[in-house]
Amino acid sequence: MSAMTASPVVAEEEPPFDAWKAWTISTVVILGILMSMLDSTVVNVTLPTIMSVFNVAMSGVQWISTAYTLSMAIVIPLGPYMSRVFGPERVYMAALAIFTASSFLCGFSWSLNTLIVFRIIQAIGGGVMMPIGMGMVMTLFPPSKRGLAFGVFGVAMTAAPAFGPTLGGYVVDALGWRYVFYINVPIGIVAFFLGTMFFQFIKRNPFPRFDIVGFLSAGIGSSLLLYLLGQNTSIDWTDPKYIYMTILGVGGIVFFLINELLIDEPLLDLRLLKNRNYSVSMILSIIQTLMMMSIAYTTPIFLQDFKGMSAMESGEVLLPSSLVMALFMPIAGRITDMAGPRMTKWVIAIGITICGASTFWMSSLMHIDASITDIIIASSIRNIGLGISMMPVQTMGLFSIPVKDSQRATALQTFIRQYSSSITVALVTFSVTSRFDSNYANAAAQLTPFNQPLNNLIAQLSPMLTAGGVPAGSSSQEVLSLVVGQLYEQNYVLAIQYTIFTFAIVGMFALVMVPFFKIAHKPKPGAVPNPSAEPQGAVAGA
Repeated sequence: MSAMTASPVVAEEEPPFDAWKAWTISTVVILGILMSMLDSTVVNVTLPTIMSVFNVAMSGVQWISTAYTLSMAIVIPLGPYMSRVFGPERVYMAALAIFTASSFLCGFSWSLNTLIVFRIIQAIGGGVMMPIGMGMVMTLFPPSKRGLAFGVFGVAMTAAPAFGPTLGGYVVDALGWRYVFYINVPIGIVAFFLGTMFFQFIKRNPFPRFDIVGFLSAGIGSSLLLYLLGQNTSIDWTDPKYIYMTILGVGGIVFFLINELLIDEPLLDLRLLKNRNYSVSMILSIIQTLMMMSIAYTTPIFLQDFKGMSAMESGEVLLPSSLVMALFMPIAGRITDMAGPRMTKWVIAIGITICGASTFWMSSLMHIDASITDIIIASSIRNIGLGISMMPVQTMGLFSIPVKDSQRATALQTFIRQYSSSITVALVTFSVTSRFDSNYANAAAQLTPFNQPLNNLIAQLSPMLTAGGVPAGSSSQEVLSLVVGQLYEQNYVLAIQYTIFTFAIVGMFALVMVPFFKIAHKPKPGAVPNPSAEPQGAVAGA
């Protein structure tokens, strides 16, 4: 049997559904996840401010986001293990407390390095909350009602990052960048209080065997590779230490993959990827994350640095598209419940097409004279596509996973999503920086005494600057400075435009994967039911 096929999953009989219990517990879970996911992007609009406050470049400040998403990815596998020992509710509450306390510390940071350290601690809480919370929701809702539940959950998990820049813009302008983190504290306290009211805490179990080898190899390998990717433009590859780091990083990931496939109790159960629907869902989720984060990371910088907007103004530009995504996610979840897997494939395909086409449009709008109205319209249409496709993709992947494997499945799913988010931030930074360096160097090389158009421009503008009060001996240098500044802006914007266009091409590749979702066929009239087959309309196991 190939790695992408397996026997069909037998549908489990649905237990009685307690709607009150399911939605009250889910509300507490969603509050915590909302904060965690907001913090993956809410700092994006603060990056220009933090760059100025701590006097650092973009390549340094990117680690405020990268360290957070990477740390979340590393600790996510701990969630299911701790859940088996202490129970999911107790672990979730502890993670919520860590996240809330470290949010206060982030706001109290006095340097870039301390902010990054506190962000890592914050990510430990957020990373454990993610798989635990989603696993709890999956357990509370039967398969026939998971579409709507995941749609609402998706507002916190996927739409919340889209709201991040908008919320961050308002907070930064009204209160200052530190309150982007302080705002989590009262929300976390409320969520913790509600958890003590609604959660049912189970008795602690003995500690099972922990895959320490898998945890260390994954952490070391992923950290080193992401560091090298994020710092690639400033790395001297003739220095042997970077070669050693590359070998150790790749070796750590390879060792982790082999270890997880061979041991009985892996940290991340990679054997779940034998389920075809689950694997296709993971590939689509990675591509969608690349599409979403490429815009979420570059647009605030473009609006503030090149359109002259404040943090609040850039947040207002991004607000309509965030509302659109939040609106369409529950709608898509409800459609998934009503239409079944076959029609859900069409919903996913339509969403990917809308998102890809409008991302191409967004790339063409990234220029100095861009219309803000066009940017709002394009980003809103783009988020319609994301809103109707992201959670159905996850639902299709989890539908054929047995409830007993729900924590492991959601842990692996969340790990892959968060790690892809970390890689996206590094890839976007690398793409923009490398493209800008190349283009700007070529353009600046043309500014020589033999450049006749440049000489003509200096001769034309120098008298005007002199008449305006600039000393005659400095007017030529002032004109040259203006030209250099324009070249910088133009080439930086072109680098952003190139990056978004490239990610749009990758995003459209997701359409190729949609047909690989396997759907069970309806039995022929009069046929004898096969007890080992799936019920009509269910998603076949891989």
